[in-house]
Amino acid sequence: MRQWMLLSLLSGLIACQSQSIIPPQTLLKSVGYIVYVNGSPPEQLPWAFRSQAELEAYYAKAANQLKQRSGLLDAELSIRQGDYYFLELSSEWNDGSNKPLPTMEKVYIDPENFSTDDLVSVPKKCPVVKRLEGLYSRNSYPQASYPLKDNATNWLVYYNIAMNYSRAWNKVMNRACIKKPQ
Repeated sequence: MRQWMLLSLLSGLIACQSQSIIPPQTLLKSVGYIVYVNGSPPEQLPWAFRSQAELEAYYAKAANQLKQRSGLLDAELSIRQGDYYFLELSSEWNDGSNKPLPTMEKVYIDPENFSTDDLVSVPKKCPVVKRLEGLYSRNSYPQASYPLKDNATNWLVYYNIAMNYSRAWNKVMNRACIKKPQ
């Protein structure tokens, strides 16, 4: 009896090891400097929705889509595809230019155990910065009433998920950019 149990345990371990690794999902669609969570352009800016209910449904869908993804795994897939870029973390940044373009100054990079030279080299090696759909700079759009109506719960949920996704993405991308030859 013991031999059968041992044999079944060993065959189970072998079966687990022989399973093929499932490749990561495809990346979110990126057009220009915007990474789309809900599909493709045009970006739906919050003040353009006809109703609060429409806005809430849109961001509930976006939150659900992004919650099922991993910033770590997606960044690794992007690196394997040779596409190096950071995700902007601040939607409230004011660089004085009132341009919606994300910039390196809007990216928080965790210094970890890297030297100053390593960190200084990152913007030279990986200068591209994008932003997730819906995370716009308040100063870029004068018509923005921010953060929307008081009851924009789904937008706030999406915002928090998007910030966490972007932080995880940037952590992986930072390491890769430091190791990347110029």
